[in-house]
Amino acid sequence: MFDEEYQDDIRAANKEFLASAIKRSEDAVMPKQILLSPLEKTPSSNVDISHLSRESLELYITKAGLPYTYDAADFHNFLQRQELLVKDGAGKLVPTGLCLLLFGENPRLTYPQAVVKAEIRHKNTDPGIKDFNDPLVLLPEKIEHWLKEVIPSIISREHFARTENYEYPIPVLREAIVNAIVHRDYDIEQAKVYIIIEEDAITVKSPGAPVKPIKWGSWKKEALE
Repeated sequence: MFDEEYQDDIRAANKEFLASAIKRSEDAVMPKQILLSPLEKTPSSNVDISHLSRESLELYITKAGLPYTYDAADFHNFLQRQELLVKDGAGKLVPTGLCLLLFGENPRLTYPQAVVKAEIRHKNTDPGIKDFNDPLVLLPEKIEHWLKEVIPSIISREHFARTENYEYPIPVLREAIVNAIVHRDYDIEQAKVYIIIEEDAITVKSPGAPVKPIKWGSWKKEALE
């Protein structure tokens, strides 16, 4: 311990540091309040299980290898354990906001930001615009199908098999788009995911913090390998 005559000077010189240290020690002791995202709650009293898409639920069951049918009580209980369904005041199971984004028949009715807007820009032609309003579970397959329609391809008959080689690798594009959809901040209202396809570039825009980028050069390299 320093001599008492120096202690006041030391405290004054380190005033900001001591205040910060005290604040950190208080934060460590006091439990932090956990705030739920609006998507973890039921968005409206008018929403129920009938607003979920059978197609998206059946695809999820198939991909996950679950032993349920889409309308089975056991499956609803499973979704409740996943916190995708919750009980309302009357004890009825209703979907959360996240559940509507994943499986909703039309998520955009409740969340206008739940859309992927795609645009094709080529010289001397009007832009082609397409909106994907589907539940998130269905988006990857639908967007991949669309990419195969709009990205130029070359037919190859090497090795006695007919294959299509696309100008840019579809799996890489799909991964970039899925990352944008999954990692976007859905709490940012009105903001949307954008896919812009031009003759020399493909741009994917996602609201929220950026993820690690994939360099365009590496995409082209993979397409040639």
